[in-house]
Amino acid sequence: MSILCYHEVDPTWQSTLSVTPANFRQQCEWLSNRRVLSLDEAAPIVASKGRLPRRTSCITFDDGFVGVGAYAWPILRQFGLPATVFIVAETMVGEKAVDWVDGTEPGTLQTMTRTEVQRLAAEGMTIGSHSRWHHDLTTLTEAEVYDDLVASRDILEDVTGGPISHLAYPRGRHNAGVRRAAERAGYQWAHALPETKDVGGQWAVPRVGVYPGNGKMALRVKSVPLYARLRTSSLGPRMSDLVKTVR
Repeated sequence: MSILCYHEVDPTWQSTLSVTPANFRQQCEWLSNRRVLSLDEAAPIVASKGRLPRRTSCITFDDGFVGVGAYAWPILRQFGLPATVFIVAETMVGEKAVDWVDGTEPGTLQTMTRTEVQRLAAEGMTIGSHSRWHHDLTTLTEAEVYDDLVASRDILEDVTGGPISHLAYPRGRHNAGVRRAAERAGYQWAHALPETKDVGGQWAVPRVGVYPGNGKMALRVKSVPLYARLRTSSLGPRMSDLVKTVR
């Protein structure tokens, strides 16, 4: 199975980035009957093999939306499941509004506060970087990417009091310069979100998105080796559209 990538868990937000708490609980109940690894455990396996072993999974969240702490984390704790949340670092120190979600006005979506992230870290959730500003890193120079990622790591290490080893590229986008900058910035692992063929490896660890309506059957589809191969082939976008319709 691949490393799973969620964004928000919320009962009212109608978006491809959000699943309901009821849907998330159903998925966690199913996942609890499998082996769920921390990201520290899962990343080296996926980096080398492209996927996790059968009946093994890993849970991540991008963006640090408020529902991760309010809805997702209590459910994860109920089932004893580890997870990682990737935080846009500037939301911890400045007036950074959520301006990176297409189709929404800046400021209408909320991210977790510094205090909330500190609480999750203290309770066992792994904190990773989602860059400082959530810019498309492929549009920046390598020096600009390096500065962004170093600042992000430093901010989040100050917030959590611990090392920040994992990076998730905003929108999953990266190129050779971005990967070099991530390595130079001191991240041990960097995570992508490919829907077509990708380079893989330590600074492009693949994940797979989870979408509204994805129930236990969709997660079963995403568990099989065939899905891992097809989603990063020329059939990848068609495969993703198909799985989004599976209930």
